[in-house]
Amino acid sequence: METENCCTGCNRPDLPWAGRGTELPIAGCRFTLYPMSDKYIEIILGSLEKTNTSAVWSETDALSTVYRGKLPYVADAVQALFLNAYRPGVHMALEGQFSKGCPGDVSGDSVLSVRARPPMRHW
Repeated sequence: METENCCTGCNRPDLPWAGRGTELPIAGCRFTLYPMSDKYIEIILGSLEKTNTSAVWSETDALSTVYRGKLPYVADAVQALFLNAYRPGVHMALEGQFSKGCPGDVSGDSVLSVRARPPMRHW
């Protein structure tokens, strides 16, 4: 049985998301950081502030953060954020989902022209 390639199947013009970024080289990650500490707000906001996101588009709401752009920069920014949140003795988890070429990844929500170094890690 032959299966249809997602890149071909997702880009059909009859689908509601046609032309909304699925052909662009956009990767994304929506994630939530869970520091098990009474200082969780300080830890989360501090790591968001420390992490260099100049090579990715980012948006943070009350529950999660999303980074979008080229995959190497997105992956590095998520890793850097987790490392920047590290505190000795604090158990921490990060739950996230990476995506590549999904209909929600629109060109306005990304930084595709960046040719910079990946975000620096402060550790």
